[in-house]
Amino acid sequence: DAQLTIFDTPGVVDSNHMYYRSARQRERVSDAYATAALCDCLVFVVDADRQLRKPDPRVERLLLEYRKQIDQFRHDTSSSSTS
Repeated sequence: DAQLTIFDTPGVVDSNHMYYRSARQRERVSDAYATAALCDCLVFVVDADRQLRKPDPRVERLLLEYRKQIDQFRHDTSSSSTS
């Protein structure tokens, strides 16, 4: 048996993004990182045609930042569960 669950996390920004439009946006981004940390596989969907024509450096930066955030969340979660 297998299960595929799709989470749409609009508005995810990297940590270089200094200002959120609202506390709700900040909360949604935090929730997206927490959800991603629970997944076995993540798929990022970007406009590939646009990325090839006019690369957006934020895409790679976001992926790298996402990885760091997920690893930190997993570390924090495992540390608190062993306490």
